[in-house]
Amino acid sequence: MGTDEGEPAGQGEPEPALRRSTFVPAAAPTGTPPETPLVKPSDDPSATAPGKDEETHGDDELAGALEHEVSRLTASLPIIRPESLFMPVAPPEPPYEPHSDEEREIAKEADRGDTLAAIEHLEALIAVRRGDTAAIAVVQAAAPTDEAAASRTDQPSDRPAPPPSLPDEPPATDIAESPARVETEPAEDVVGAPAPQEHVGLATSEIPIPGVPELDADVTDDADDLVEPDSLLAPIATPRVRPHEDVLTAGMPEPMPLFAVEQSGSEPTPLEYRVGRASRLFWLWFAAGASVLVIGLGAALVEAGLNLLQVLIAAVLGIALSFIPLGLGSLAGVWSGQPTVIVSRATFGVVGNVVPAVLILIVRLFWGAALLWLLAVAVADTAVGVGWTADRPLVLWSVFAVAALVCIAVAIVGYSLVAAVQAIALVATAILAVAIVVVAWPRSGWGNVGSAAFGPWIGVVEGAVLVFSILGLAWASASGDLARYQRVGSAGTPTALWGGFGASLPMLVLVVFGAAVAVAEPGEAARFGADPVRMLVDTTPHWFAIPVVAAIAVGLMSALIVSLYSGGFAVQAVGFHLPRWASVLALGVVAALVAAGLLMATSGVRTLVLAYPTTLAVPIAAWTGIFLGDFVLRRRRLATDSLLRRGGVYPDWRWVNVIALVLITIIGLGFMHGAAPMLQWEGYLYRLLGIDPDGTLAASDIGVLIAMVLGITVGLISGQRAVPAQESASR
Repeated sequence: MGTDEGEPAGQGEPEPALRRSTFVPAAAPTGTPPETPLVKPSDDPSATAPGKDEETHGDDELAGALEHEVSRLTASLPIIRPESLFMPVAPPEPPYEPHSDEEREIAKEADRGDTLAAIEHLEALIAVRRGDTAAIAVVQAAAPTDEAAASRTDQPSDRPAPPPSLPDEPPATDIAESPARVETEPAEDVVGAPAPQEHVGLATSEIPIPGVPELDADVTDDADDLVEPDSLLAPIATPRVRPHEDVLTAGMPEPMPLFAVEQSGSEPTPLEYRVGRASRLFWLWFAAGASVLVIGLGAALVEAGLNLLQVLIAAVLGIALSFIPLGLGSLAGVWSGQPTVIVSRATFGVVGNVVPAVLILIVRLFWGAALLWLLAVAVADTAVGVGWTADRPLVLWSVFAVAALVCIAVAIVGYSLVAAVQAIALVATAILAVAIVVVAWPRSGWGNVGSAAFGPWIGVVEGAVLVFSILGLAWASASGDLARYQRVGSAGTPTALWGGFGASLPMLVLVVFGAAVAVAEPGEAARFGADPVRMLVDTTPHWFAIPVVAAIAVGLMSALIVSLYSGGFAVQAVGFHLPRWASVLALGVVAALVAAGLLMATSGVRTLVLAYPTTLAVPIAAWTGIFLGDFVLRRRRLATDSLLRRGGVYPDWRWVNVIALVLITIIGLGFMHGAAPMLQWEGYLYRLLGIDPDGTLAASDIGVLIAMVLGITVGLISGQRAVPAQESASR
């Protein structure tokens, strides 16, 4: 029957309604399910008889409509993805032509639209040919294979969808291939519409059907496995961070717990603990520079022939020079979050830095032992002098033991407790220093201040060098150690200035005060310079000995804690692979043993304070100059990881700087004046130049300044090419 092409579909009379096939449950697994016959338009009572004006439809249109309906009804059936769908697709086979009577019968059934009957007839024929009668029941009960599932979408079906086939059943392609007949075509070519008919949107073996690789055992129908998501969840991208870039952790940074043992040693300080402001450096350094013993330094300068104004100029010059190592060292600590002696590896090499590290360790050991010795001697002498006790050795060794244990314990705990102790010491030393100045201020003799003659100006240089050695160079390697916990974004200028002001302000006040007392009472200048503590006790009321002893104890213990804390990093920098707390413990024990030896060998404060610090200042000045000259050339932050291992950005040796450190130290010591008996060999270059080694020029200890200037010059020259190369490699 033809279709009226003069009137498009959807216009005129309505189309005859098609009966939709329904699914009827099968009575038994092996039985044939009842079928609902397809009612053709000619058999439909509602259809219009031929010859009338009503629109009629042909077999092709009916087949297409039924195909669409079956596709819609079977769209929700679970489809198991066969492995064959993901094999390389073979070229399409030529259209199938039936050869036997059985095949022609199956083709006729398919042409009549009886798709189910054709499929059952074909399955039975395949089973008979293989001689496997048991396979017939399996085929009837199994789910449609990939070829059968694809072909069933071509024809309407009124039977329910059988359960899916299990993974261990053989694929339908294996059943369809008969070993007795090589020319057997795939089953998908046997069943279906004639070749000229086009089917839009049908699934074939050439179009992979989305599915899941296997069923899970949670639900029988596996409804959760029917459809895979169009796209899997993409992994969360992690921002790429440069190796040396600082990254803040989630949440707000918070201070380290007070009694938590600090774990950071050579490695950078954890960012979550870097909460300090630049102003904190002021009170971290204030108590360390507020020792009452520096009063004797001002008196010693007056004894050397300077007046009060010259002492003031010398103190200011020495403090100004001290700002250079203290300020830039603090800035290096903020930039890297690492100790200064570790940052020095960028200047001298990862291995070559052992040379300056050994020098720094010796300085830290000296000051640790000297401060502990001074504390024990000063307290014991004061206690005996005011009549508190007559047993000096008992007080001496008791103070020695208690101070050693307390200071080593605080330094072992680390930065959090050190900062808390320094904050308390700031208040105590400030109050006690003001009290000492007020109570011990000379009531007479001020006429001598205005009438005192000017001494040799080369003595001003000596005074400046002495202040520079005791303040700036003694703490040069420790400046960055206390700045490691500053905020990452701390400004450079405030960081460099606050630490310098904190350490220098109390020293300036006490040095000038000592000079004023010595000028007002010229007869007591020598005594005041030799033993300032005894002089203070004798010139003040009896009860004032307690504040004097407290000021001595707080100031010296504060400085000792900082020295031991910083010295622990020097131990690690030398190459001892110890935790930070173990390094501090080892240094503290050795410093205590050296201090014990000093207690038994000497009792003179003047030689220990005025002679040996300037000698040790020469190599430290050379190291400081080279380090600072190299540091000021840097425009990028340091590669912190390369400071901890060989083979990184920084070389093992920077031979120019290492050799220059040794040569500059030799040159600087040649221009020193050794006042102690063990230092008489100093000043050998004066003799070569024909200058009196005991004269005024030699007494100025100008070798410290020469070492500093030469070091800065070498650092600037050697870093012109080395520093840009390092920064380029760290990008």
